[in-house]
Amino acid sequence: FGDEAVPAANRQREPHMILRDDGMRFNASVGCNQMIGGYEVRGDELTFKAAASTMMACLPPLDQLEHRLAEMLSKTRRWHIAGQFLELSDAEGKPLALFQSVYMR
Repeated sequence: FGDEAVPAANRQREPHMILRDDGMRFNASVGCNQMIGGYEVRGDELTFKAAASTMMACLPPLDQLEHRLAEMLSKTRRWHIAGQFLELSDAEGKPLALFQSVYMR
């Protein structure tokens, strides 16, 4: 998020975000809990709807990263794809997160 990479933690889920166009649903995780919810796209505008989440206790730093993921999702208003990268930004165009398209392990 921002300029901080989110690496995979030992014996944890791989950090990811999946946007599904069937039903406009997303799944996301920094490696601990799983967030699921809906999203809407209109041109270059993107908004995430309220997400449900599993409620496991997460060890640091995953607990703080999870909070930042939820905050980023609530602030996202725009999206842009360049090659294999998805950039999410707020209403003013300030970058919030950069995701790279990769095969999940």
